[in-house]
Formats: sequence, C-alpha cells, structure tokens
Amino acid sequence: MKPMRSIQKEESLYGKGKVYRVKRKSNNGKLRFYTVFLVTLLLAGSVVYFGVGLHKIAGTAKVPVLRSYNANILKKAQYLKAANPNEKIYVTISLKWRNNAGLNEFLENVNNVRSPYYHKFMNYSEFSKNFAPPKALYNQILKWIQNAGVHVQHTYPLHNSITLHDTIGNISALFGVNFGYFKSNINTGMNPYFFAVTSAPRVPVEYAPYIYGIDGLNNATKIHLSYYDNSGTDELTGADVARMYHAYELYNDSATGAAS
Repeated sequence: MKPMRSIQKEESLYGKGKVYRVKRKSNNGKLRFYTVFLVTLLLAGSVVYFGVGLHKIAGTAKVPVLRSYNANILKKAQYLKAANPNEKIYVTISLKWRNNAGLNEFLENVNNVRSPYYHKFMNYSEFSKNFAPPKALYNQILKWIQNAGVHVQHTYPLHNSITLHDTIGNISALFGVNFGYFKSNINTGMNPYFFAVTSAPRVPVEYAPYIYGIDGLNNATKIHLSYYDNSGTDELTGADVARMYHAYELYNDSATGAAS
C-alpha cells in the first residue's frame, strides 16, 4: 500500500519558484517531512534576483519608461533629420531606492525636532543596507547593457545609477528608440538645435519596476542660474550642476569622484 501524502504548496523566497512541503506517513507510523524545491526554467539562462522570481532572458520583452520621454519638447520644435548614429552621448539610468516609504519616513523623523530619531543619522553602510537597490539586480541590469555591446562609463557603489557613454546607434538599439535632430521654435529655455528621442525608451519588463528614469536622451533644455558674474547671467548644463555640488564624489563615495 502506498504511503499517505498531504501536500501544501508554498511560495518560496523567489516568488515563482514553488516550494512543495510533502508529509509522508511511513509503514512504521512515523512522520517525516521532506521539502522539495521545484524550479522550472522558463528559458536557458533565466535568473533569480531581488526576490522577484524567475524571468525570461533580459530583452525578450520590453516595456516603455514613460517618465523618460517628454513629448512636449518635440511639440516646440521642428524635425530636421535622423541623428548621426556615430555621435557619442552620455546616458544615465537611475534606479529607485529600495523601501522608498521607509526612506521618506526616516528623512521626516531625522529632521523632526519632536521625533526620538531627530538627528540620528545613518552611516553609509546602514543607508546602503536599508535603501540601496540590491547588488544582484544592479548586476543583472549591467549584464543586459554589456551583452548589448554598450559601453558602461560609470557604476556607483549605492547601485542607484549606471552611466553609459556610447554612440547614438548603440543607445538606440539598447532602448528601442530613434533619435532625431530638431530646431527649437522658441527662444528661451531651449537650445536652438538639439537631439532627442522620438518615443519613450523601452527596457526589459523585469527591470522596468525598478528603474526611476533615464536621463540624457535629449539635450534640448538649458538650466539658468540666477547669479551674475562679469560676463552676465551664467548658463549651466545638468552635468555642470552635478560637478558644482560634487555629485560624482557623493555617488562614488570618493574624494576624486572616481567610478567604483
């Protein structure tokens, strides 16, 4: 006679990978418990990361990152021609902080004089442990970029950004977009001539929930600062402001701003 079984299906730490707990009653009446992990590979090379589960190989299905596309820019400009695919540009992918609600709560309490956590700041290691995107997820996104043949210019120890420096042709292929050259129809706030994507960039569906935005897909706008020097009002780009506030040093946790 076959032993009796009762099977309880549970979700494992990795989501779609299932845990089946099998309870058997042996012939001598003793109960034994066996845990069997049954993982079905959807495709060769599937990966497990960030407690999200097993996914298709990165790039087989993509979704748009709408936050990274501003159609209003193109409404204020005239299309001239397709962009030179050999022109090199910088593009930065920004990832969302982990536990964003917890981060906002921490920031509120650490600045609230009535809070018992007032001015009880986290050190770098504590912040990284609690809020930085997971290293496994970061590495998978890096692998997707590198497998596409796109050059990674900078990585960051907090795993919150990845800066690319490559040709428009390679960036176009990575994000499934087309670049064009445009002439601005307005005189203030925009460069007279600029490049821009003509649709929202697309990323693998498994990474989209963790990407906050993609910067550098156009160079249409100017940043005006309301201070004056001998030559009048200064105009700076986003990269200039980043250098002014030592953003690279902060991102890389180094005095020189060198990439990790």
